[in-house]
Amino acid sequence: MVPAGGARGRRAAEARSGLFPRTPVGITRSWHPDGRLRAEYRYEQGALASARAFAASGRALPESEARALAQRDLASDDQYFASLDAFVRAHLPRCDPAASNRLERG
Repeated sequence: MVPAGGARGRRAAEARSGLFPRTPVGITRSWHPDGRLRAEYRYEQGALASARAFAASGRALPESEARALAQRDLASDDQYFASLDAFVRAHLPRCDPAASNRLERG
């Protein structure tokens, strides 16, 4: 996703919300370990538009439970992405100006 404003907008968004800004858009699905559909959420401009969820038995959950599950999944995903963001920031390449100058001079 590239925010409005092209590359400049993307850099501004990254500065506001980490390396990978996360605004859910479109359809998100998850599955139970046996391969059955667990949940399907549809987001429009970051807002949850619809939610369907299923118990491990395959029984459809009420929409209110599906929406609550969507909120929990989104919070869990945000935590996971934040941990990846922190890992990347903690392991950025070290730039040694002296080494850089040697490489530029050949």
